[in-house]
Amino acid sequence: MIVLRPATVLFSLVLCLGLARPTSAQTPPPLPEGPGTVRGQILHPRGSGSAAGVPVVLYGLSSRGEPGIASTQTDAQGQFVFEGVSNEAEMAYLVAARYRDIPFFGPRIQFEPGSTATRVEIEVRDTTTDATRLSGREVLVQFEWAGGRLAVQEIHRVTTEGAEVLFVEAASRADTPPAFALQLPPGAEDFVAASPGMAEQVEEQDGTIRFWGPLYPGDQELRFQYTVPLSGEKASLTLIPPLSVDKLALMTIEGGPKVRVIEPSPSDAEPDLLTIEQQRFLVQTIEPVEAGSAVSISILQPPSSTDADRIGIQGAEAWIEYDDARVVTNLQIRFDVLGNKRVVSAEGEPLLRIPLPEETRNVDLSPEALVLGAVESDGAVVFHGPFPPGDVRASVRFQLEAGAEGREFSLRFPREVPTLNVLVADTGIAIDSDRLHQRRPFREGTRIYLHREAFHVEPNEAVRVALKPLSEKRLGRSPALVVTFLAIAAAAALLAQPLLRARSATPDAGPSPISMQREALIQDIRDIDHDFETGKLNAEDHQTMRTALRARAVELLREERAEPLPAAERAEPSLANSEEETAPRFCTECGGQLRPEWKFCAHCGAAQPSST
Repeated sequence: MIVLRPATVLFSLVLCLGLARPTSAQTPPPLPEGPGTVRGQILHPRGSGSAAGVPVVLYGLSSRGEPGIASTQTDAQGQFVFEGVSNEAEMAYLVAARYRDIPFFGPRIQFEPGSTATRVEIEVRDTTTDATRLSGREVLVQFEWAGGRLAVQEIHRVTTEGAEVLFVEAASRADTPPAFALQLPPGAEDFVAASPGMAEQVEEQDGTIRFWGPLYPGDQELRFQYTVPLSGEKASLTLIPPLSVDKLALMTIEGGPKVRVIEPSPSDAEPDLLTIEQQRFLVQTIEPVEAGSAVSISILQPPSSTDADRIGIQGAEAWIEYDDARVVTNLQIRFDVLGNKRVVSAEGEPLLRIPLPEETRNVDLSPEALVLGAVESDGAVVFHGPFPPGDVRASVRFQLEAGAEGREFSLRFPREVPTLNVLVADTGIAIDSDRLHQRRPFREGTRIYLHREAFHVEPNEAVRVALKPLSEKRLGRSPALVVTFLAIAAAAALLAQPLLRARSATPDAGPSPISMQREALIQDIRDIDHDFETGKLNAEDHQTMRTALRARAVELLREERAEPLPAAERAEPSLANSEEETAPRFCTECGGQLRPEWKFCAHCGAAQPSST
């Protein structure tokens, strides 16, 4: 879908957080404190006296993404002030006022470096109910698949003439026409008013949408979304623009629904190709279109299959945030749909069912999941399709209650998952799992994530994840720690020397003592890297330890490369290797049996040499 502009989104946040009528007892977060002062003036065409007692909201967003909000009212001269707020230059503020039940927005403001004061003005207007002041410029209609239905988004670009705001108050709506009215196609469902702040003043009844305003002077956009059912390989749809427009554009994502204009002017011309935010669209244009005239189109559904076995899973990632009260998991799944047909459900039966952990709450499905016909049902996310061919992604966000003692849960999938990554924000958390293998933590933005990985997760296999807060104190950062650590490494090297000198030429199927010691040192390097990245070691201690360990690992590598190959490795290939039947493969680390296609061991996670 087309994305809202960032400024519009922030204005919507201001409206929802501070200017809308309260619907719950939830308290918005306060603004960050500081020596800053924001002073402002409400400007009204009839003078400042008409702007007395107006509610005003100050919304702030720090460079770290931390929001805050404060509210006040104007005095008799229409002035207001917010004191004791942060004056950081990176802090961005928006100011909004509600005058006669209509939100009005000021400009985005920031403090100048070193300044503790700034000013802002907000202009408010009176209202009119004269809907003839509204005229249309163009309409964009975008089509996408949404499960077994067609998702439609209409964007009406309009202009309000004059200096007043077009708005019909609640008390006058019984005998006054709405500011904007739209007739939905037959069978339309799931209507959503997508423009910021619109949902509060829009009504749907018997397939007619009535929007009562506000529509501000000048140009603006009205966005609506809904879905319509489709049956058969070819379906028709009729759109009726409520205002005359210079242009009506029909847009589909490349590879999406195939749309053809039937009325008013059938055309076999190829649609234009347009790129918006790196997404390619096919666009058909009708110019001009009169108010109330019917625009009929046909939608050709692509070839379909009901074979759910065509849907595989390429991989999955579980991004986890843990605190004292809850565990929030964002499960991202990469599907792979074989063939060149989309896969649809047969007689309403689900295509895939992904179980959720027990006691899951607050399930949130991504737009990509909704397009795949995903719904929450009986403790699982159920996908009804259709799934388009190729790579498909979807995500599911859910919460679990947690306590100071930790939380344990399991992840399951209906298909084999070649690689499952579990990434836990490191807030002093220990991860326990007999199926997940430890990987090096990494930094994503300002966060450190602990990384665990599993390979070749079988269908419906339970992958246990246990999270527990660490109670131990952090490691010290004194020079004594460096001395102790290096002493341990030196002792390990000393203990390994007899083993190194006692090596014989007898063939040995296992790893050599040198390689074992070198692998241990590499793991030690990973451990101190983790301690440094999570703040348990300072930079000086980390560098001293890492340099010493790396030097010893390089020395062992040189010794290992200087040794002759074991006799077993110098021997000629056996006749068994030349036979057509492939011998069983076993892990070089843990000895577990491998499947021919495995590149990693599902038992221990170790990388495996090619079987060819």
